[in-house]
Formats: sequence, C-alpha cells, structure tokens
Amino acid sequence: LVPVQVGLYALPAALILYAVFGSSRQLAIGPTSTVALMSGAVVAGIFGHGDPQRAIALSAGVALSAGLWLALFGLLKLGWVTAFISRPVIVGFSFGLSLTVIVSELPHLLGVPVSDVHVTQRIWRTLAELGEANPATIAVGVVGLVILFVGQVRWPLVPWALILMG
Repeated sequence: LVPVQVGLYALPAALILYAVFGSSRQLAIGPTSTVALMSGAVVAGIFGHGDPQRAIALSAGVALSAGLWLALFGLLKLGWVTAFISRPVIVGFSFGLSLTVIVSELPHLLGVPVSDVHVTQRIWRTLAELGEANPATIAVGVVGLVILFVGQVRWPLVPWALILMG
C-alpha cells in the first residue's frame, strides 16, 4: 500500500520525537512489523489497494491519531490498564503476527511469484508454485535462515556481526 521509502523517511523524525518526549532512557525503539501490519490493515480496510498518495495520507492520519491517543493516555497515566491484558493474549497476538509475517515473506524468500491474497490462499499458492522456484534463491534463503537462527540460539551477537561486516 505505502512505499517502504515513506517509512524510512519518517523514521528519523519519530526517533527524535521519542528522544525528546519518551519516558524511558533504556527503551530501544524502531519500525516494527507489528506497527506496519496494523497500520496497513487499517488503511486497507478503509481504502483498499489503489493510489499510493492516498494510502500515504491515510497512513499519516493513522499515525497522528495513534500518537495523539497515546499522548492523551500518557497524560492521564493510563498505562496501568495494560496490566489487564493477560500473558496468553499477548503471546497469542505475537505468535499470530509472527505467522503472518512469515507467510507474507516466504514467497520472496523462495523466489516464488505470489500475488497479494488472503493469508491461507498465499500459503496454498506458495506451495503450489514451489516447482517454479529458483533453486539458487531457495539455497540463499535457507542458508540465511540457518545463519540467523543458529546465530540467535548459539551466539546472540552473530547476526549483528554479520550485518556490520557486510
């Protein structure tokens, strides 16, 4: 919906604003797939797929609206409300979000052409198109995943070292 560059251009301003108005000196923030998926779902629900300029305007509106609500909640000291969200709900949401991101990125990782469709349809289309996948693309994707996962489990700083070296 919204070109990736828009988020990258907006990120420095958001980081500076958080540095000025944020409440925690130790919190690490940045763009996340959660925010992207939630914003994309709102924009797609209102607008569907079409003109990127309109999607950008709607995304900006969603971001400003969310920011105003969060500022209001902060002023009213309503952070305690999050204590009522149970751990299973948070884990379930995070797991579902992880699956959504994996399913949306899997065709790119395998080099399989799949159009934007519902998550379950994307899974079936990806599996159906595996015969068309480029073996070199699959090999690079699998090696990258192995390095990422083994590095996270055995040596937590290995992926960062690879990123900084590369």
